[in-house]
Amino acid sequence: TMEAAGAIEGKLTEPMRAMRLAKEASHAAIAAADLAGIWSLDEVVGRLTDLADASVKSAMRLAIRTAWASGSLGETRASDEMPGLFALAMGKMGARELNYSSDVDLIVLFDLDVLPVSGARVKEGMLRLTRDLVRIMEERTADGYVFRTDLRLRPDPGSTSLAISTQFATSYYESVGQNWERMAHIKARVCAGDAQVGAGYLKELEPYVWRRHLDYWAISDIHSIKRQIHSHGQHAELDSPDFDVKLGRGGIREIEFFTQVQQLILGGRRPELRAPQTKIALAAMANADIVDPVVVDDLCRSYDFLRSVEHRIQMLNDEQTHHLPDVAEKRSAVAI
Repeated sequence: TMEAAGAIEGKLTEPMRAMRLAKEASHAAIAAADLAGIWSLDEVVGRLTDLADASVKSAMRLAIRTAWASGSLGETRASDEMPGLFALAMGKMGARELNYSSDVDLIVLFDLDVLPVSGARVKEGMLRLTRDLVRIMEERTADGYVFRTDLRLRPDPGSTSLAISTQFATSYYESVGQNWERMAHIKARVCAGDAQVGAGYLKELEPYVWRRHLDYWAISDIHSIKRQIHSHGQHAELDSPDFDVKLGRGGIREIEFFTQVQQLILGGRRPELRAPQTKIALAAMANADIVDPVVVDDLCRSYDFLRSVEHRIQMLNDEQTHHLPDVAEKRSAVAI
C-alpha cells in the first residue's frame, strides 16, 4: 500500500542522512591529514577506499532490509542479509586507489542457486533493490550525497538489468567478453554482500581474465584500447594551461595502461604479476626482470606526483576533473 511504502521510505531518511554526514566528516579528516603531510598518498587513497567500502556495505544492507520489508520478494523478513547477492568493486575502488571525487564503479551480481528468492520475483526484486542501493548512495539531499555510483562496467549495460546473475555473467564473459573487460577485472574484488559466493564467482572467472596464451587478435585489440585512450585527444603537453593529468600524454591512465597490458599478456603464466594496485604490480614486474627497476621507480614516482596533483585539483571544489586549472590563481592554489 501507499502507507506501507511511505513508512519504508521514512525509515531510509535517517540512515541516509547519517551516511552523508559521516562521509563529509571522514573526507574532511582525510584531507586534513593529507594536506598536513601526516599521511602518504597510499594511506590517503586507502582511507578513501575504506570509506567507499563502508558506504556500499551500509547502502546494500539498507536496500536489502527495504526489499524484505516491502514484501516484494514473496515473503516479509526483518533482515539485512541476502545470501547469494554481492557487489564487485571495480576500477580505482577495486584497486583501493580511490580519489576524493571518484565515482564508485560497481557490478551487482546474484547467484540464482543461492538466492532465497525464486521465479518471476528474482529479476524485478533484484532490479528494485539495486536501484535503492544506488539511490541511497547518490541521491542529492540537503546533506549532499555519499558517492556517485556507476554500474556501466557490467556485461552489455545497454541491454542488461542493473543486477545480473552470476550464471549469465559467466557465460557472457566466456563467449563474448572483450579484452577491455578482462583488463577491468584485474582490479575486481568483492566489496559488499555475500563474500563467499563473490569469491567463488571471481575464482570461476580466473581462466577468462588470466589467459595462458594470447593470439594475434587479442594483441591487436589491446592496441585498439590504447588508441581509444589517445582519441580522448588530450595530447596537450604537460606545460599547457589545461593539461589533463589523467588522460594527457604521459598521464595517469598511460601508466595504468602500461601496467595492465603487461599483466594481461604475462599474468596467465605469472601469478605474481596479478596485483590490482598499479605500483605493487609495477614492483612485481621489476622483481621478475620484466621491466627495468629504474623505469619502474620513475613510473611510480611520476604516478604518485600526478595522483597528488589530481587530488589537489579535485579539492578546489569537489569536482571530478583531471585538468589543471587554466586560471593562474587556481593553478597557484594547486601548487601550494
